Amino acid sequence: MFNVLPWRILYIVDELESRYQIAAGWDENEINRNWDFLEKESCPQLQEMENQEDRTTFVLAKINSLAQREDKKMPTAAGTWMSSLV
Repeated sequence: MFNVLPWRILYIVDELESRYQIAAGWDENEINRNWDFLEKESCPQLQEMENQEDRTTFVLAKINSLAQREDKKMPTAAGTWMSSLV
């Protein structure tokens, strides 16, 4: 049986009516740590971008890169926030 993690961080692109799950966790503390990390690693670059398409491409590439890096470090990423990235 697959358990759905109750806490999520979504990247929402209103113009495209798209929703991307970029992190998930079991509790509020875990998701807040994920949010703090994402804010530190991505927000400064996002603020410099003027166009939504560039922002979306950056976010998805950044999350994909982080997930791949985490997968290389941990043979089984199940249960980590990186394993739930899209």
